Amino acid sequence: LALLEESFKQTPKPGVLAAVTTIYLDEACRGAVLLEEHAEGLYLSKFAVGSEARGEGLAQELWAEVCEKHSAFFWRSRIGNPVNQWYDRQADGYYTTDDWMVFWRGMSADALPDLIAFCEARAPDFL
Repeated sequence: LALLEESFKQTPKPGVLAAVTTIYLDEACRGAVLLEEHAEGLYLSKFAVGSEARGEGLAQELWAEVCEKHSAFFWRSRIGNPVNQWYDRQADGYYTTDDWMVFWRGMSADALPDLIAFCEARAPDFL
């Protein structure tokens, strides 16, 4: 939770980890990827890297590990997030809503409407 707060510069809501089914965490707890199982597929809930670890390649290492272990997943990112350009290069595609960019890798075209609807309806994870 402290890593999420540091990385996103916001306080996570209580229960933000309740649906997390898989965690990729670097050994010094400076970066993490949190995944959740959903009917739409595997949802990447959080991708967090602490400020002291930025620029060291930790994000790329975590990303590579997740992609190696999971061929298909989706995630969302706020419009205007400076990481969205990087996400665009990692994704097979994306869809823009009023508040979010919804990205996916390896997802079937049939799943896209449901995963986009899930991302639009999901409440923010931070206070």
